[in-house]
Amino acid sequence: MPIGGARGPKPQPHKPRSRHRTDEASEWTYLSPDGCQDEPPSMPKGRAWAEHEVEHWNELWKSPAAEAWDDQMSGLVAAYVIAVSATLTGRVSAQLVGETRQLANELLLTPGALARARYRICEPPTSGHSASLHSLPVSA
Repeated sequence: MPIGGARGPKPQPHKPRSRHRTDEASEWTYLSPDGCQDEPPSMPKGRAWAEHEVEHWNELWKSPAAEAWDDQMSGLVAAYVIAVSATLTGRVSAQLVGETRQLANELLLTPGALARARYRICEPPTSGHSASLHSLPVSA
């Protein structure tokens, strides 16, 4: 084993999950901070929805994350609304909290989930400030 020098694998900036990558604008999807302008889909049938659940449903479908959803996400959104409603009314269990957290991540409602999916809530950078990918030198 050589003495001194860098240890570990060689940097591989061309790989998508490398910590040596630069932040390129083209790798991110930008969601409007103004939120989704489309009309929310109708709520799923099969249960009576409380007024606060309907309001929460509409708020979620107007959020910036809703730009990344399609109408097939309505089941997940409904499950999230039900889970949050149950939590706020005092019917809390560890399983419900875990399920609520998982649904929030799947719906891109947390900063970590947005980052992992390569989404940002902001206006895209202007073309004058384009990022470039710089390779680190790799010895043969």
